[in-house]
Amino acid sequence: MLDADTIEQTGELAGVMRAAAFVDPRDIPTRFTLLKQMAECPAKYLDACQRDQDDSLASRLGGATHARDRKEMYRFGTAVHAFTFETGEVAVFTGARRAGKEWDAFRADAADRGCVEILNVRENALALEVSAAIRRNKTAMRLLDEDAVEREKRIDWEWLTKACRSTPDARGRTYIVDLKTTQSANPTLFVRQGARLYYHCQAALYRRAVEAAGHPAPSDAYVIAVEKSPPYPVTVMRFVEDTLDLGDRMTRLWMERLLQCEVANAWPEYSAAIVDFAIDADASPFVVEIDGEKIEV
Repeated sequence: MLDADTIEQTGELAGVMRAAAFVDPRDIPTRFTLLKQMAECPAKYLDACQRDQDDSLASRLGGATHARDRKEMYRFGTAVHAFTFETGEVAVFTGARRAGKEWDAFRADAADRGCVEILNVRENALALEVSAAIRRNKTAMRLLDEDAVEREKRIDWEWLTKACRSTPDARGRTYIVDLKTTQSANPTLFVRQGARLYYHCQAALYRRAVEAAGHPAPSDAYVIAVEKSPPYPVTVMRFVEDTLDLGDRMTRLWMERLLQCEVANAWPEYSAAIVDFAIDADASPFVVEIDGEKIEV
């Protein structure tokens, strides 16, 4: 059992280590995945900043905690991009689990080889099928294969004095494109998902980034949605101007809120006050899912 002095010293050391590892949001560029946290609350932005923002292969594949914690959806999306855009090798891990000495050695080797992602055998086969579906779609490939298209080229820029970093999936002479893997490429359902995940805000921010980099502002912004299950339907959608304008207004509000938080160095949660819990009985019914069955309550 540790004595009181040891416990106190251990606590002090832990505090020092936490302080040393703390990332001040004011010291790093913002990007869409960070900025959209301001739609929730500044505390979530602060928390997101504590995750590694380094895009290097060594950081993504070599960091023990980060590599293990990368969600399957992110690994899968990165691999589909790599297969479709031919931007890097995907390593295939055949081991039983992503842990232990075998996994650590494989991960280190993949990073040394410059691989962009690591998948298991099942994930790799599925990602290849999804990428092949995109390549079979003439409309999608007309946008992705134009001679002047730049793929996954990072843009470092500034907005309202804040350093920003953006990486559109593809940029043509007059347009930008984002590629999304999804459960459903049904246009109606995908629009609902996109609204919830702020895809229109992402497109609006990327359009600003392209213009800030000295290029003409893209006249069109597209999103390519591809399903992750057979027959891997692909839908190409164009953001209408009113929707992009809405996204632009929303991202500006997020940015202004971020700048206020940075000036005050304050990162509040949703509310510091007691909030009323009230349900509108005349509103649309709630839908809950129980054992796969959707039930209105």
